[in-house]
Amino acid sequence: MKGEPAPSVVTLACTDLESVEALRAHNTGTLGFLAEGALSHYLASDGGLGSKTQDGRLVAYLLFARHRSHIRIIHLCVSDEARGAGYAKILVNRLKDIARQHEVGVIKLNCRRDYPAHHMWPKLGFVPLSEKPAKASGRRLTQWCLAVEGYREPDLFHVAVSDEKVNAVIDAQIFFHLHESDADQAMASKGLQADFLEDLLQLYITDEMFVEIDRAQSDIRRKISRGIAHSFPQVSHDPDEAMQFASVLSGILPTATESQISDIRQLAKTAASDVGIFLTLDQGLLRIADRIEQAVAVRILSPTRIIVQLDEFTDPDSYVSVPLSGSNLAWRKLDHEDLAGLQADHFLAPSEKKHHFHTLLNDSLSQPKRWQTQGIWSEGDLVALRAIRIRPGMGRITVNLCRAFRGPDHRLFTRFTIASILHEAVRSGCGEIHLLPHGVAPDAEDELRSLGFARSVHGFVRLCLTEVVSSDCLQRRLHDVGCPEVDLHAIEKTCSPVVLTDSSLDCFMIPIKSGYARGLFDTNLAGDDMFGAEPGVLLRWTNVYYRRKSHHRMLRAPARLLWYESGSNARVVAVSHLDAIHYGSPKEMFRDHRRLGVLAWSDVYEMCSGSKVQDVMVLRFSHTYLFNRPVLLEELRSLYAEHGAGLVLQSPSIVPKALFLDIFQMGFGGRGRS
Repeated sequence: MKGEPAPSVVTLACTDLESVEALRAHNTGTLGFLAEGALSHYLASDGGLGSKTQDGRLVAYLLFARHRSHIRIIHLCVSDEARGAGYAKILVNRLKDIARQHEVGVIKLNCRRDYPAHHMWPKLGFVPLSEKPAKASGRRLTQWCLAVEGYREPDLFHVAVSDEKVNAVIDAQIFFHLHESDADQAMASKGLQADFLEDLLQLYITDEMFVEIDRAQSDIRRKISRGIAHSFPQVSHDPDEAMQFASVLSGILPTATESQISDIRQLAKTAASDVGIFLTLDQGLLRIADRIEQAVAVRILSPTRIIVQLDEFTDPDSYVSVPLSGSNLAWRKLDHEDLAGLQADHFLAPSEKKHHFHTLLNDSLSQPKRWQTQGIWSEGDLVALRAIRIRPGMGRITVNLCRAFRGPDHRLFTRFTIASILHEAVRSGCGEIHLLPHGVAPDAEDELRSLGFARSVHGFVRLCLTEVVSSDCLQRRLHDVGCPEVDLHAIEKTCSPVVLTDSSLDCFMIPIKSGYARGLFDTNLAGDDMFGAEPGVLLRWTNVYYRRKSHHRMLRAPARLLWYESGSNARVVAVSHLDAIHYGSPKEMFRDHRRLGVLAWSDVYEMCSGSKVQDVMVLRFSHTYLFNRPVLLEELRSLYAEHGAGLVLQSPSIVPKALFLDIFQMGFGGRGRS
């Protein structure tokens, strides 16, 4: 047949009965049943189209029946030697012309799934909208429909695009995730169904979705998926434009599989509609999204990115940077632009798969009303990530993600990110922290344990209590959350900042200058008057405080410390554990502890009035927590008076245990003791 002129299409008449019958008889195995006399009826009523060669041989025919609302194809048959030459398309296009003439908007047909033609109909623009059992036992019959351009019935096939919402077409993987899968990788897709998006985002499908659904082997799965697909609005598209866009996309995207061809059709139909966004999880498409947008003017986005973008629109204040240390470090929620440049490889543990981390991150970001997904930024670079869920009503923080950039300061930022969650627990009044097992890198367990976390059935857990309790009560609470028993000497640190009623630790008040207090404790300050330009000061869990060697016989470790900030705004601002006390010359002490303090050598030298031999005292402390409400000087005086104690603020002083408990509870807003 090659090399011959294009065949003509004619309306068949009764005189063509013998030729049609001969071609039909040769293909009865793959043609539907035709009652005796029906063939003559169709030919007599202009219900037959045929393609003939120049010598008059019939090589293809199409029988159809006209109904008031649609046209039904009865047979479409192409001879063996003519298959693959486009005859089916020619006949269907002619039938579309007839449908337009009769103002009919839909062409339908039924075809058994096991017939070869089942794979041809999508290539001709038909979509499989339903199916039922065939007459042959165990066989299924699919109903295919083709909307005729110019005479669509919107109520049946398509809906108008919303002017009030962001409109987006979803691909097949997202569609199946929305109603079939509970797997972790489906969470990003399911985020598209969040309540806060109901008035912001409208999801659509193209009719190509029914072709994707039809590939499922399970009859039940196809039935359920079709029912759900019919509940989705379908975009209306211009078929001629869609064909042009499909041709362009075929030069960009792979076409080796039916699924890849469907991707092209979905994109092409989206481009030929009034919807300008296509949502997909396909990394191949996302990697060349810019190229596709230039070619067909459709934005390719992941579900996570559009969710984050809409969350930014509804809650812009939560995306404002919160400075951590001047202008150098800041917390900020990840926005949609951050996602495009995120270097995921740099947050992976050596043995961790990239897909695992992407799934975890997308799960967090695609649920912005559930997870607060924030990053620490240092001069424009993302150095750490955390995703937490704060539930004050349950007294719990759940951690879905806690990672640090694997650079020179990886360990420093890992420890700080974990510690920041402890401080968040104190601030929000949540006494339990549950860190999901997948949330931290496998090599971070040592850091978790050093900060009081214990492995549990569901990951890692820590109590972070701002209470005054007995050791027996605390052991019971540790048991309730799945923690092993803790040695009495370590239990206060393990559950810090808790205070035990039966603890034997001494308590001291340490006066500290206002500037030093800001530099050491106030992680929310964004001023330029802080001591030290080293950002690590605010990130460390352990620090040191230098002072002249005085009252050294009174001070001893271990102990509890209260930090009194002097100056015009005098107040007690924080509580710590005193771990050790060291004495020595200024040079010796600065050399040994320079990595843990906020003071420069000049500060230490000045403290000793220029003497290099006068001993200094270094207090090494950890587990420092800011009070939720600083205890003001007037309140402090009142508490001391109630306890009949003398208030000393110019130098370190002993704080009676009962008085310490009252200051502690006032600072954290606690009531009573258990």
